[in-house]
Amino acid sequence: MCVLVAIGVGLALYFGLNSQDDDCDKAKADVRLNTTINVFMSLDIYCPDGVIIPNLDISEDAISIFDKEILEKRLPEYCRVHCDT
Repeated sequence: MCVLVAIGVGLALYFGLNSQDDDCDKAKADVRLNTTINVFMSLDIYCPDGVIIPNLDISEDAISIFDKEILEKRLPEYCRVHCDT
C-alpha cells in the first residue's frame, strides 16, 4: 500500500547551501510511501519554473520514512537532474 505524503524544501532550511546557480532549493514534491516497508517509492517534483515532473521512481534509493531529512536534502539534486532550471 502506498500513501501520498507532501514535503517541501524551504529556502530558510537550505539558506546558504545552494552552491548551484539555480532555484532548485525552492523545489517541492509530493511523495509516495510504501507503508509495508516504510520506504519512499516515488515523487512528483514541482519545479521552480512551474513544471511538474510526475511519478519519478526513487525506490532504488531506498530512503526510509525515518530518514525524511535525506529525502529533503536530495530534492534539490532530483530537481537539477529532472527540471529545466
